[in-house]
Amino acid sequence: PFRQFASEYLLEGLDKLNWFSGYCPVCGHWPGLGHINSEGGQRTLWCLSCNSKWNFKRTQCAFCLNEDHQTLQILNPENEESYRIQICKKCKRYLKEVRSIIEVKNFPFDKYYLGTLPLDVIAEQKGYFQESMLTVRYENSEGNELLMYRQKVEFD
Repeated sequence: PFRQFASEYLLEGLDKLNWFSGYCPVCGHWPGLGHINSEGGQRTLWCLSCNSKWNFKRTQCAFCLNEDHQTLQILNPENEESYRIQICKKCKRYLKEVRSIIEVKNFPFDKYYLGTLPLDVIAEQKGYFQESMLTVRYENSEGNELLMYRQKVEFD
């Protein structure tokens, strides 16, 4: 609750229109989830640490700012039109994204972050990793065990 309150307070004075970095403008953590507005196509990133939200280009990696369409690609799980994974072959990171008609201010980012854990498994099996405080690791291919753990967040 404190981080969310602080985030809302700090975002009031921040010029989000001139924020072009992939990390959170409030606390510096990497995004945990992306929201794609299904009507206008605008991508909004969400910080798992402080609940901040900021707009970011759809055609750019939030982690290394790569814009090369040969190395920045989208994975679409079968039978899931609303969920996708943006992968970057340059930095080997990924970002889960949800396409939704729900407006950003009403979108339950935390629920979708946890509800898309199977996307983490898909990305990690393909050799990509996520720079987030909470992540999932696919540990045992025979037992299909998922292990959730906190990981150290790296900063540039």
